Amino acid sequence: MRNFIPKDNRGSDQRSRYTAPSHFINTRNQWGFMGILILSLCHSSGLFGQRVNDSIHKSNTPSPHYESERITDTVPPTLAKHPIATDSIPKKNLRDSSLSIKIDTDNSPLPQKIDTIHLYRYYTERTGFQFIDTTLNFQNHHTQNLLRKDLFGIQGFANMGQGYQKLYFDLKYNQTPREGFPTKEWIYLPEDQVKYFDVISPTTQLSYQSGFEKGQATDITFTINLQEKWNTTFNYMGLNSLGKYYRSLADALRWYISSQYLGEAYRFKIHYIAQTILNEENGGLKDLSNFTSGDSDFLSRPRVPVNLIGTTTTLNSKRYYLHHEIDVIRSASLTWRIQNQWLYETKSLSFEETIANTDYHKSPAYNDTETNEQSNFNRFQATLGNVFSIGKLLDVETSIRRVERDYGNPMDSIRLTSDTTQFWKYIDSWSAIGKLNINLKKNMTIHLLVDKNISGNDHSINQNIKTTGSLTLKKWGAFTAEYGSFYPDFIYQKHRSNYKEYHWENKSLKSTEYVSLSLKAKYRHVSTTTGVIWDNKLVINFHEIYNQYYLDKQMKPKNNPLLQIISSTWSSHWEWKQLGNDFRLTTQKSLQNQNESNPLPSYIVRNTLYFQSMFFEKALYLRTGLEMHRFASYYMQAYSPLLSNKVSQSNQSIGGYNVLNFFVNMKIKTMRIYIKYEHFNSGWGGYDFWSSPSYPYTDDIIRVGIDWLFFD
Repeated sequence: MRNFIPKDNRGSDQRSRYTAPSHFINTRNQWGFMGILILSLCHSSGLFGQRVNDSIHKSNTPSPHYESERITDTVPPTLAKHPIATDSIPKKNLRDSSLSIKIDTDNSPLPQKIDTIHLYRYYTERTGFQFIDTTLNFQNHHTQNLLRKDLFGIQGFANMGQGYQKLYFDLKYNQTPREGFPTKEWIYLPEDQVKYFDVISPTTQLSYQSGFEKGQATDITFTINLQEKWNTTFNYMGLNSLGKYYRSLADALRWYISSQYLGEAYRFKIHYIAQTILNEENGGLKDLSNFTSGDSDFLSRPRVPVNLIGTTTTLNSKRYYLHHEIDVIRSASLTWRIQNQWLYETKSLSFEETIANTDYHKSPAYNDTETNEQSNFNRFQATLGNVFSIGKLLDVETSIRRVERDYGNPMDSIRLTSDTTQFWKYIDSWSAIGKLNINLKKNMTIHLLVDKNISGNDHSINQNIKTTGSLTLKKWGAFTAEYGSFYPDFIYQKHRSNYKEYHWENKSLKSTEYVSLSLKAKYRHVSTTTGVIWDNKLVINFHEIYNQYYLDKQMKPKNNPLLQIISSTWSSHWEWKQLGNDFRLTTQKSLQNQNESNPLPSYIVRNTLYFQSMFFEKALYLRTGLEMHRFASYYMQAYSPLLSNKVSQSNQSIGGYNVLNFFVNMKIKTMRIYIKYEHFNSGWGGYDFWSSPSYPYTDDIIRVGIDWLFFD
């Protein structure tokens, strides 16, 4: 065993690794670097020039469609704190280096100055208007990753883009059944996260992250206002990370073009996006002791034998999207607008094996030589609605939505010997939607939502409904109550596979119902004597779920009739002079003794201690520190490559180990540099750190990330 080197089915040395197919050649990211170089040269030479209309917007306040997203609510608090936040923003094409706008106060609007960075903003359906942030605020540290989000409570696999596991409870309402492969959609960009920009000069954002073993992730965004109110944006994201373990390549390509027009009476947003996500699947380690023993022969991770060879999964998606609206009545006291939305999207998920592996999948196969499965999903959605606004007091929205979805396996892709019938399912539905926002006082808001399916060809989904009510006190917190009922994902209804045990059809599924209660409280203390700033936030959640579907230990759909979960999250952040600390703790508990459908760790904790200061006459802003995160040991659900989903297991407990990271973050003008020594304590207490059953967590590694903004 000391000289053992695993070989694939062709007898080749595993250390030669995998060469991606021709349509996924590794040189694709070289085009990304060429794009970075070309865009940088264009900016340096002024090729893109200035804005067509050199004047500043007549009014920088959001249009009525975005009335709830006010500038005073979205100004990053760190802009005022860090003096170099806007030192590289171009001022040559501005009449003034700042802009006077009116900001609401208790009695009357008062003119105030805002930085020119506030004229560079973007909009997403999920977050509303946000400013392009050039600061090195602490949140940037947590979001410097492939997903561009805080990964607290999310456990990544050993390779970037290989997969992720949620450690916290999360249940979302589905208006119509979803596809049912959540593990493949982490990198996938939904329609409510596409960005639409509004800038006063051509802007480019370049991002780079080093990969694992070989490769990198690049993200390039170029945006320009062709006219004062009309913007066009191009975004490209490329990922190619080889990974340290055999056959763990992660490869992805995403690009989109978005455009928006912000007129006084007419506005539109439109985008087209294409996405491809490919993963080699190794099925985890064949013998866990090869990893846990610490054998020096297997410290070279490509040598560790894995379960699957010659297996890949690929998700392809294309989407067309249009949202436009027109004001019928527009005045200070009353606004009435009509809005319309269109969306068409196609998805396909393929699972390919060069040779069937009946032992790993625990099922006989129809075709022992190869597996080539593909599931197709299509979605068409159209919405027509009205929005009435009475000043700042009341917003009422009513709309009707038409959705058509189909799901199936093309007959020639299954290649079964005993079942060659084409499998397809079609769903159409009509929904009525009502939204109500009431601003009782300056700091008090009431929000109500009802989303109800009213007709369709499938009676089961006609019962789908979502109702939400929330009371928000801006200074103290919020209380939210939600009830929902929806039909389970497609994968629980029907599934076809080359493996006989992965065939099922359930015609008597019940709707999943849930009740969620959430209480949020926040407190901030600023000491005028010591200069300490201390922010605290507490969130308490209670969930009661009926008929939650999951995949059991036999990898078959199963129903959990009742699940009750209570959780709390405490976030605390303080800063004193150059020192700071960020702490976050989540506790969660199922009130049922057996929670096979949704096992959870009893706690998740993360703490970051850091030092920050300015250097070289304030030309360099630096933050460095130590980060620790840990979660309790529990029987985490396992990852199934064949289903691209999670399945229950009770063989391996995951968690109970510390992960320590050392980081150095720097900012020079509009360039941010991130250096992190991840998991530098790996091996200190043995090799028993895992991302998922049979899938080890990453060893120690030094990674580099760069974010660079060009505003001219």
